[in-house]
Amino acid sequence: MLDITYANPDRPERNREFYIIRESNVEGHNGAFYDGCCISRKTGSGDIIGSDKPIPFEPKPESMHAELFGQPPYQSVLISWPAMEASALFDGEAIKPYFFYDSTKDAFDIARNDFVQEKDDMERKKNVLYCLVVFDDSLKVDVLDKERTTEIQMEVVTASTCHDRFNPRPLPELTRNVKDSVTGQDVTDASGNVVTERVVIVAKEGISQVYWRVAIDRKGAMKGAIKMPKIKTPAELARERALLAASNANVTGLENLDIS
Repeated sequence: MLDITYANPDRPERNREFYIIRESNVEGHNGAFYDGCCISRKTGSGDIIGSDKPIPFEPKPESMHAELFGQPPYQSVLISWPAMEASALFDGEAIKPYFFYDSTKDAFDIARNDFVQEKDDMERKKNVLYCLVVFDDSLKVDVLDKERTTEIQMEVVTASTCHDRFNPRPLPELTRNVKDSVTGQDVTDASGNVVTERVVIVAKEGISQVYWRVAIDRKGAMKGAIKMPKIKTPAELARERALLAASNANVTGLENLDIS
């Protein structure tokens, strides 16, 4: 499955699933500085690094891969993305208590079990989405990393934050015994009393992201560079068919018909 996005770095929020921004003073491996763009997208940590619990999961090597696409001068980036995020399936047990309905819990269990048990399912091997991000500028990556010509280095940000509306004040607290990190036993003080600590309970939201950086190739830019053809809307296609039918029938009455 291929999804095409025409990049608009001047309006980062208008780039579909991605957040694309312009960068200045991007340092290259040779000490020179370039203009460039950063392409980022929010994701779950499990999709990036995998997980051992509750079910072992390793990210597909073909997922979250980005490279310059086509022939030089490059004007597009092809990014692969998992069709279903790991958290939806492999964190099912952690998510289940928050579903209100048993039928929803069962549905996620069935989907997860099917995914895990059918390891040779050919259809699942196709579960990678391809996103083609098309730029007006010519792009380069070898000036940022001399070891790369088309493949783009992926950078990872794994983080979480406490959302104020998930954590209304005052925050709940509890007292718990301090455990020895090696033995797991309660820690006691010199008088034999168990050492305790106050713990604030907060709910955190994952804000992990991946991002790729490309440099703009000013020297390689072509005047009036070729752009990919605009994808026609159903209304435009219908109008073309109507005009073609009228032409074939030797009829001109539909020439100025507006069916958009």
